[in-house]
Amino acid sequence: MCVPMRHRDPRSRAIMTAANLALVAGVVLLDLARHHASPTPGWLDALIGLFMGLSIAANFLVVRRARRCAC
Repeated sequence: MCVPMRHRDPRSRAIMTAANLALVAGVVLLDLARHHASPTPGWLDALIGLFMGLSIAANFLVVRRARRCAC
């Protein structure tokens, strides 16, 4: 069942916003790394993976919080 964004917990909305920002940061870094550095440095790959992992973990956290909600 889909719950509108305005009815969700404000803390879950903040976590979802952070997850989306981390996803955007990871995608932008991935795009920049692909176009500007032919062999991508290891630290840049690690940073991209960190942002993508944070996004996935935060999204799973929000889903878990929503399932425990007694709405």
